[in-house]
Amino acid sequence: MAKEPRRLAVGPETDLLRVLEEVHADNELRVIDKEGEAIAATISMENFAAAVGPSEEGMARALEATGAWEDLDTDSLVEAIYRARHESPPSKPARL
Repeated sequence: MAKEPRRLAVGPETDLLRVLEEVHADNELRVIDKEGEAIAATISMENFAAAVGPSEEGMARALEATGAWEDLDTDSLVEAIYRARHESPPSKPARL
C-alpha cells in the first residue's frame, strides 16, 4: 500500500525554501494545503524525472542505437564465445 503523502498547511509565515530543501533531502512528497484545501504538491527532482519518463534527448539516443548491431555476424560471435570457453583455463569452483 502506498504511503500517504505528508500534508503541509501554508500561510504567509511559511518558509517555502525550507520546505523545498526538506523535500530535496528526504525525497518525500508534500501536499500543500491552503485553508484545508489541497492546492499543490512538491516532489523531488529525482521523483519528477521518474514520473515524467525519459527525455526527448534520451529517447532519440535510444532510437539511434536501434539496429546498431544489425551487421553483426551472430554465428561468428557464437563460435567465438564457444571457442573462448574451450580454450580458457577452468575457473575456480565457487564457494557457497
